Amino acid sequence: MKKNSKKLLALLLSASMTVGVLAGCGAKSTNNEVAPATENANEAISEKSEADGNTPDISEHVDITMYLVGDTPETYSDILAKVNEITEREINASLNVKWLSWSEHDAKYSLLFSGKEDFDLIFTAPAWCHYEQTVALGGFLELTEDMISKYMPDVWAQLPEVAWKQAKINGKIYMMPANFIEVNPLAATIRTDWMEQFGFTDIKSWDDMFAFMKACGENGKNAFAVKEDNPWGLYIGCIAEGCNPKGYCGLSGTPSGNSYIFYNGYDADSTKLTSLFDMEEFRNYCHQMKELADAGAIPDDVLATNFEERQTYMAGGKAAYFLWNTGTARNYANEINAAHPECKVQIFNFFEDDTFLASKYTNNGMGINVNTKNPERAMMMLNLLATNQEIMDLTSLGIQGVNWELNDDGTYSVLQPYNASNYWEWRNGDMIRNLYNPAATDVDKKYEQMNESYYQNIKPEHMLDYFGFDTTAVSTQVAAVEAADDTYWYPLLCGQVDDVDATIDQFKVALETAGLQDIIDEAQRQVDEYMSAQK
Repeated sequence: MKKNSKKLLALLLSASMTVGVLAGCGAKSTNNEVAPATENANEAISEKSEADGNTPDISEHVDITMYLVGDTPETYSDILAKVNEITEREINASLNVKWLSWSEHDAKYSLLFSGKEDFDLIFTAPAWCHYEQTVALGGFLELTEDMISKYMPDVWAQLPEVAWKQAKINGKIYMMPANFIEVNPLAATIRTDWMEQFGFTDIKSWDDMFAFMKACGENGKNAFAVKEDNPWGLYIGCIAEGCNPKGYCGLSGTPSGNSYIFYNGYDADSTKLTSLFDMEEFRNYCHQMKELADAGAIPDDVLATNFEERQTYMAGGKAAYFLWNTGTARNYANEINAAHPECKVQIFNFFEDDTFLASKYTNNGMGINVNTKNPERAMMMLNLLATNQEIMDLTSLGIQGVNWELNDDGTYSVLQPYNASNYWEWRNGDMIRNLYNPAATDVDKKYEQMNESYYQNIKPEHMLDYFGFDTTAVSTQVAAVEAADDTYWYPLLCGQVDDVDATIDQFKVALETAGLQDIIDEAQRQVDEYMSAQK
């Protein structure tokens, strides 16, 4: 998903958090190989529907293999066994779950399709989790309205029209979106013991945050220690929630997690795309990161660290703060305080413009492999996952009576915490239970206060919020542009360059040589076509 010298953080907007790499794998031969499979699968479903009438045939038991992104929760096998009791009873199918960890999904996601691995379902999302790129490669089965209404009737009835609209690429649907939206911007989780030590009582603005980070360096402490989380998060993630008066918003599906091509998300009539290099905020931000690095606030080995360790860095005394969405920040803050009360961790919102972007329905979704042998049952499985209360409870809370108990007022209490991981693609906002929390911590109270503010200040929608870029025509250029990340992007955002202006100029030449303008031109063509179709 920045700054002018004093307000850098509150200025740049981008809609996503993680770099997608599939577009770089989109050779034309691969696309030609898999695209006909979509037509064949759709024809087979249509023929079967005509033969069977309106009642899907579930007489034969099938096994459905599903890939989720994340780390396998403890006791997940117990959860899955109970889920399968339900799926076998309801649709005569069992579910086999495989996992792509946070650190490996970028590299391995596309290989599942290019290697023609035998699986049925996989988690997906625009930009950060390979949706547009996989569609461009012909990897996902197209879901027609007839197919959805027949094999996912409950999902079809519950999801609003806008959810399916968000899922469309070139007018076609390739995912089941989650029936859930939220306003959950990034928050800074900070060691307040260090704040007190360096003379800070609160963090309310970018100026406060920058001054605190610099003070950390001047006092021999790392402000942050992880490249993917912190500088990129400051520049893209924090601002991605809509907190910028200039309205910069990353165009969904464009290279490197929407980091290089933007539109004005605050002007409903503006659809003109602009490049990262047209923004003085980017250059100013890089200078500020260099200033922090020179002050000792950023470790010299920051480019080699692992993003999954952000919370352990802070808990271990190696960093002053980390960034995460507000809900996750709250959870880790409570965990760290329980284990290290001396840290006095608290969460902070230092946005200067309190306007926040609500997540899309498509931010968590599920795609069906175009080569699935069981397209009908795969859709029925999705319908069941997304609309069955027992399954929702199991996958979000764990086993009732072991991990949680239901209270008379409909809330739940935790018995033995279950660290749920990636049930988000079928998360149903109407079925998620509320936690009874009689012993709210200071972090919990701050979270509730911040959360209330977020929902009162949601960013107005823009038509391009629903646009998804099709990279097929410029897949070679996208791959070349994204290859420049390690050479220029992170070094600039971490202050690890000798000459900021010279490096930015080199970065610009590298991206232009790689074909950035070709991508912008193609994106603008698609945007203009998309907007014309809305009239």
